[in-house]
Amino acid sequence: MALGEPEQPAVEDTGRPVVVCVDDDPNNLAALGRVLKQRYQVLLASDGMEALEHVHRHPDVACVLADLRMPGLPGAALLARVASLRPQCRLAVVTGFPESEDLIKAINAGHLHYVITKPWRLQDLLQVVDQLVNTFRLERDNTRLVGELRQANQQLREHVLVLARSEEHTSELQSHHD
Repeated sequence: MALGEPEQPAVEDTGRPVVVCVDDDPNNLAALGRVLKQRYQVLLASDGMEALEHVHRHPDVACVLADLRMPGLPGAALLARVASLRPQCRLAVVTGFPESEDLIKAINAGHLHYVITKPWRLQDLLQVVDQLVNTFRLERDNTRLVGELRQANQQLREHVLVLARSEEHTSELQSHHD
């Protein structure tokens, strides 16, 4: 591995939320990876297409932190694609240009949950990512619970129908015996 090249953490680390970080500046990317790998399974990408590949391979990506200005697939376009692919994934921009037109477009398109400005402070970054990951977990669990509730309600409706038929049958049998 060349000096300055970001270290790619192991992907086998399950149980911890998956956070994808994408930045075309290797120093920024390495710093994000170093800070976040203590709490999360961090997947690093040096461009938008690589980040999109991570999102495709990991259906349970909790959060994507994207630089706004990158060659190829820029941050705003990446976040729009991730939003349609993984609607529950939390999306944040890490930018040194908080007033940029690209950022305003991303916010207006609704493909952004948070803006982290460079240079970021360690505690602020961790607090924001923790909040984004917790929101992802709550939405994911809520969706799962709503699905389980719908299934239980459907089973209950089916049981009520069976009971109603059974009562009709019992009534018919009683009227034949009278």
